[in-house]
Amino acid sequence: MERGWPERARLPDELKVYFEKKDELSFEDGILLRQGRIVAPTRLRDRILAMLHEGHPGIVAMKSMARFQVRWPGIDKEIEKHVNQCEPCQRNRQRPPEVPLIPWNVPTEPWTRIHVDIAGLFEDHYWLVVVDAHSKWLEVIPMRNTVSTCVIKRLRGLFAIFGLPKAIVSDNGPQFVSEEFEAFCDNNNITHIKTTPYHPKTNGLAERAVRLFKNRIRASSDSMDIELKLLRFLFSYRNSIHATTGRTFAELLLGRRLRTKLDLLKPSLDVHVDKKLLRQAEYRDRTSQFRSFAVGDKVYVYEPNEVSQEKGVVVEQLAENSYVVVYKGKRARKHADHLRHRFESFDVEPQAASRNEEDFGAQEPHCHQEGRRKWMFDTNETSRAPDDRGTERKLVRERRAPTRPYDKYLRNPMLK
Repeated sequence: MERGWPERARLPDELKVYFEKKDELSFEDGILLRQGRIVAPTRLRDRILAMLHEGHPGIVAMKSMARFQVRWPGIDKEIEKHVNQCEPCQRNRQRPPEVPLIPWNVPTEPWTRIHVDIAGLFEDHYWLVVVDAHSKWLEVIPMRNTVSTCVIKRLRGLFAIFGLPKAIVSDNGPQFVSEEFEAFCDNNNITHIKTTPYHPKTNGLAERAVRLFKNRIRASSDSMDIELKLLRFLFSYRNSIHATTGRTFAELLLGRRLRTKLDLLKPSLDVHVDKKLLRQAEYRDRTSQFRSFAVGDKVYVYEPNEVSQEKGVVVEQLAENSYVVVYKGKRARKHADHLRHRFESFDVEPQAASRNEEDFGAQEPHCHQEGRRKWMFDTNETSRAPDDRGTERKLVRERRAPTRPYDKYLRNPMLK
């Protein structure tokens, strides 16, 4: 700079970016400045980034501090890498948004797949809640004990009425993961689907049924017997029209509506399942972000009731949002909501400072507009058609005289 700038073509690529800003550069006491800010040399940039990140500020805060003091080509991207690779920041970072909702497929036949859950101690009873995925038919059975033997006994009673389902969806409760329950499913050729641990939304159909059951029972009269409360709730629920299917739960499972004292409304036979499910998914996914992991990806694992996260590695993918992760010396099944990508630290290499010209010219979209056709009829012009000899001839409409007197057309006798 003291001896003057050479031609731009003679400069190496890493110095051409400085040539573009030569009017903003100054040299004082052996320090290169740009508009009063230090242009740090390559060997000092890592140390400056570490000083800026003291106190672990975020990307935006770190960039704002750097703009008042230092500057070099590509500093914004290097700040982003430095913050993303900071291990303490990654461990204590806020949980990412939940992944988008993936709804269960609606079976084409009733009682094909059922969702089961155990409602905790409520009204001095435990409750076995069973929901049919096709019809949304609900069964609630009071229980004194929730061991596998008692659960299997209650399910046998339902299967004696509705038949054996093809699949049972449950959480990882001890009564559902026992060898006795697994043997019961195998002997009856039933596929047992267990949800991801600590992720009850996977079995959302049963979870919502439990919440609905408790709310309706609480709203019932306190003087009423609990058994009568349950029966009235089930009768009202099964004969109500569901917003998703547009039909009653009883009609979808039994093929008919239940007879009531006020059987006046006729349900629509149109099924709007796909449209309703799409609307529900759009409402649910407003704050969600799709996130996937591959085998071998390094991740941070969220543990329940713990503030920080643990390092882990994905070793297997079980479903679209379910993975097997090795962390803390053990293998565990984790939902995508409990995982976050982990970035390993590495030295930040100075980026090439060459500037590529950006094309800001936006091509206008080519729009095709269909012109409207307007048919004009001229009543004064007589239509013509070619005759057998190829010449045009007039088309004359034949006029016929009325077949009865004019006064016969008048309905009002006063006008005759």
